[in-house]
Amino acid sequence: MWFGTPDNPGFDERGVVDEARAKAYYQAEWAKIKDPSKLMKDKAEYCFTPEDAFILEGDNHFDQEKLVEQLQAIELHKTVEKPRCIRLSWGLKDGEVDRDSKPKCEFVE
Repeated sequence: MWFGTPDNPGFDERGVVDEARAKAYYQAEWAKIKDPSKLMKDKAEYCFTPEDAFILEGDNHFDQEKLVEQLQAIELHKTVEKPRCIRLSWGLKDGEVDRDSKPKCEFVE
């Protein structure tokens, strides 16, 4: 359904003329989708970024469904732990950094 008049074109029920409303509409719709492959197809069809537009293209060796599940966890469900910074430090060998040694990882607060 299209809302508007000849003088004021308005927008459709998805808010397509207003990009912010359109994004909000699709985010709400995508939050309802439980099937990762359907979500991936929907994001490719109604995309807002180049990454979404080409999500189904190419010889990709990544598991697309797992990537979509991770994206859902981050964007929709907010269930992913916030990343923490770490500091990597290598040992010394003959006064220089020994890059062949296993690095020591320390979390930085």
